[in-house]
Amino acid sequence: MKKATLQDRYYLEVGLCWEKAAFENYNELANIIKNKSAREALRGLAFSEKGHFLLLAEKYQEYFGIDPEFENVGRFTGPLSDGIWSFFRRDKKMASAKKFLKIFNHAIDEEKKAVDLYKKAENETDVFDLKELYSILQSVENNHYLVLREEFQKQFRKSPSSFTL
Repeated sequence: MKKATLQDRYYLEVGLCWEKAAFENYNELANIIKNKSAREALRGLAFSEKGHFLLLAEKYQEYFGIDPEFENVGRFTGPLSDGIWSFFRRDKKMASAKKFLKIFNHAIDEEKKAVDLYKKAENETDVFDLKELYSILQSVENNHYLVLREEFQKQFRKSPSSFTL
């Protein structure tokens, strides 16, 4: 069995922060959104992101001997970062369709970035079971992208890429 490197540790740590931020933000948005279909989709995504966190945490503990407890992992500023979500914390009402569109566009973009992150991590590790994990996470994050895109199209009857702010 290959030994994990510092680069492997970096990708696991970024992934842990990424998944925690996605969980928290999807869950928070699900608690705000009035549309039942969108709320259920977001709750499902939040649940899935927590599962991803647990998978990454298991590998992190296995290779580095540290249990990255969910509550202690800090927010990563990249995916679903506070910048795009902070207006929900200031204003708990869904003020406009434009904000809703912006959130969905951002979430869709961030899921694609997650696919890219895990693809890069898979390509850069020599550890077989990490390669396997990153491959699975790529697939699941791509599915999240498709779920969000479908929900976006149901809500707004257009492609996310056709909307400009």
